[in-house]
Amino acid sequence: MTLKAVDISNFSGIPTHEQALALRDVARAAIIGCQDVDIAKAQVAACRGACLEVDLYAQPSVDSSLLYIVRGADRVAGESGLNRASESMLWLAFDFQPPTDMSPDFFIGWMSRFVSLAKLLQFQVGIYTRRNLWVDFMGDTSEFSTYPLWYADYGGVDNMDNYEGFGGWLVPTMKQYAQNVEIDGVLVDLSVYR
Repeated sequence: MTLKAVDISNFSGIPTHEQALALRDVARAAIIGCQDVDIAKAQVAACRGACLEVDLYAQPSVDSSLLYIVRGADRVAGESGLNRASESMLWLAFDFQPPTDMSPDFFIGWMSRFVSLAKLLQFQVGIYTRRNLWVDFMGDTSEFSTYPLWYADYGGVDNMDNYEGFGGWLVPTMKQYAQNVEIDGVLVDLSVYR
């Protein structure tokens, strides 16, 4: 059985209780972006108030301070009462257009630091990416294949039957299949998971 999740960025705003209930009507879980700590905490509260499971995601750029990004997620989790070790996953996003003059070794080291910082703060860690980015910029490394994979494939198909393996991941955990979908006034992306 596949279950659905919505992911919400800081640009989505803070859902009202009624909007959060509408999200729950289409999904079992919400994945909250930690771009703005205060907005993310309010989003977590609204989604938990509607009985949605909650995960977090952190989305830096190459120029971002990884420590700053992970500390933001740590604040969201800590101040929202999320249990990092058993209740909530932190998805680390490799989902930006990287500079083309950097080698896969650079990006692998960058992701290793990202994972290490998140684990140091006792988060369960997952990786979010797109196949083409991982293959082109990470050299299709399998170094992170022990972590759950959430991948983007915007074909609108709400299952993972068309998954083409990459990065050593034989079976993905979650697939983001649609973006910028409006549900009761809240702009979200849609995912399926096992």
